[in-house]
Amino acid sequence: MPNQMTICVPLKCSSVTEVISKAKEAKRKGADLVEIWLDDLDEKDIKQFEKIPLPILCVDKTNPSSPPLIKAMESGVDYVDIDIASSIQLPDLNLTQLIISYHNFEETPDITTLKDIISNAKAKGADIIKIATQANKDEDNDTIFKALDLIQKEDLKGIALCMGPLGVRSRTENPNSLWTYIALDEDSRTADGQLTTSHIDEIVL
Repeated sequence: MPNQMTICVPLKCSSVTEVISKAKEAKRKGADLVEIWLDDLDEKDIKQFEKIPLPILCVDKTNPSSPPLIKAMESGVDYVDIDIASSIQLPDLNLTQLIISYHNFEETPDITTLKDIISNAKAKGADIIKIATQANKDEDNDTIFKALDLIQKEDLKGIALCMGPLGVRSRTENPNSLWTYIALDEDSRTADGQLTTSHIDEIVL
C-alpha cells in the first residue's frame, strides 16, 4: 500500500475545549498535525494546548500580531503561519518554525511571479514557504508543482496547493509538499476544494 502524505487538519473553533476535543478526533482519523485558528481564542487558552496529542501549527487570520499568536510563539508551538504581507515584529521563536504564506484567491500567478514571492518569503526569514492559489484551469496545478521545485532549490521546505475544485490534484498528488490540508468533515472546511478525512486513503505519495 502506498505511503500517505502528511496530513494537517485545520481547526477553527470557538473555545479551547472544542479545539482539544477535535484535535483528539483528528488524531484518531489519521492526522499528523493540526492547524489551530486563534481568531476566536484568548491568550490564556494557549497553556491548554499541552493537552493536544499532535504537533501544532498556529495561525490568526484576522490579526497576525494578536496576543494569542504572540503567546503561541513564545510558548514554542511547533509552527506559526504568518502572511507574507504582514509587517509583524516576531519575538524569539525558539523551537518554533516560521511559515511565511502567500494566498491568492483569484488566480494562480505565473511562475516568474511566484519565484519573486518565494524570494521575498526567504528574505523574511521563512523556515517553510506556503503558497495557496486559486486554480482556474488544471494546468495551474503544474505551476504549483514548479513553485515547490523552486522552494526546494532555495534549500527550504514548502507547502503548495491550489484551491477550488480544479485544484484537487495539487492536494492528492503532491509528494514534494511538506503536508496537505484535510478537514475533519464537510462542515469544517477552511478552504474551497479542501478534502475531508473520509478521503485520506486517496491522498498518497
